[in-house]
Amino acid sequence: MPATEREFQEISEDYSNLRKELEVLFKVGTNRPLVNGQLREATNALQVGDYRLARQKIAQARSTARTATELFLTNWLLVVRDSLLSAKAAGGDISTSRPLLITAKKALNEGDYQRVVLLTFKAFNTIGDLPEEYTATLKVLVKVRYNYTLVESYGLDVTWARGLMEMAFEELMAGNLPKAIDLADNAKAEVRRINTDFNEASKRMMDAREAIDQGRRIGVDVTQAEGLLAKAMERFEANDMKGATELLSKTIDSIDITPDPELDPSERTRVAEDLKKIKEQIAFVKGLGLDTARLVELEEKAEEALARGSVELADDLVNQIRAKVPMLTKAYINKRIEDANALVKETNRQGYEVEPQRTLLSEAMSAAAVGDLEKVVDVVDQVEVQVHTHRQRRAAKVAIDRGKRMGAELSEAEMYFAMGWKRQQDDEWGRALAFYSEAIDEAIAAGKAMTWQGEG
Repeated sequence: MPATEREFQEISEDYSNLRKELEVLFKVGTNRPLVNGQLREATNALQVGDYRLARQKIAQARSTARTATELFLTNWLLVVRDSLLSAKAAGGDISTSRPLLITAKKALNEGDYQRVVLLTFKAFNTIGDLPEEYTATLKVLVKVRYNYTLVESYGLDVTWARGLMEMAFEELMAGNLPKAIDLADNAKAEVRRINTDFNEASKRMMDAREAIDQGRRIGVDVTQAEGLLAKAMERFEANDMKGATELLSKTIDSIDITPDPELDPSERTRVAEDLKKIKEQIAFVKGLGLDTARLVELEEKAEEALARGSVELADDLVNQIRAKVPMLTKAYINKRIEDANALVKETNRQGYEVEPQRTLLSEAMSAAAVGDLEKVVDVVDQVEVQVHTHRQRRAAKVAIDRGKRMGAELSEAEMYFAMGWKRQQDDEWGRALAFYSEAIDEAIAAGKAMTWQGEG
């Protein structure tokens, strides 16, 4: 059952709130690849109008992100506690640090994840009675432990990095600070390698699943691909990210999308023209400030398919994009029309004649109903410019009248005002707006000149 307009707005708002929350969680630390996969599924569902699935995936992504962050920070607080105790054993004063750690635990319980991180790192800054070089080295080691604790919370094997960090802390306690830094750098490089391999394997996993779905949709036999995917998942779960990535690449390559036999050349031309129009539409949507990354990805795949003669696949990808664009832009269109309507109503309450603008709004809504995005944007832009021109004309008149009462020379301002009125009558609203603005500037400048003369 299709969603109502209100339901669509609620889902869109929930999705937007999730993206904002994830910005915070990604900075703090969460299982980004897993969450991104679920977010991608939510995005796809929302764009094709499967609102029920979109709700499920939004909730799933939010739950996954929060749970992963809480698990990571719970482990991180244990690391902080142990590190502070190590500092105490070395002769440091942690009497100020310990209350900060307790407050950080409370912040975690309250879901204030950013504050947890700030408080824990502040705890290390408040350690007293240790040499400056020792404290500086400790902070370097702690930052590396932060990163490997995060990667470990993904379920990845960080045994080697952990061993390096244990040796680094031993060298720190022994006073061998350069050696401790060197070991920490090696651990940092190992953690980065593990994380990079994990991210690559996770992305290839999403690509492989989509490739299988794509092949199945156009009638390709994906039996072999499904078998390879199952093996890849086994390697992934066994922490063999390199092996998983290789199998996932084979999975994608095994989907035999051969050139369409005996294809009518006119069909290829049609799809190429459709793809060209879609690229222009994507560029327009991107110019509105909307996220078109997924559309661009599909468009690039369509170009590749067309280049190798897989016209049916290219056509399917173009149709996918065509279906996604209205869902991506619907909330934007509704918001633009809603804001323009509110602007017109407010302008009418101020005593302006706004019937022409109401007519334009009706045109915008009709264009929205048939998915003519470019016309909606153009018409709404016209409404906004015309309404602002009405208001600017009144403001210019007020500024000129005020200047006249002061005895100012306003011939320039009056000239610009007259030019603005002429352009407005000729339906050149943008130029009229500019002339009224010039009239206001000239009237204000003339008024200031009178003030300065009075002061002289």
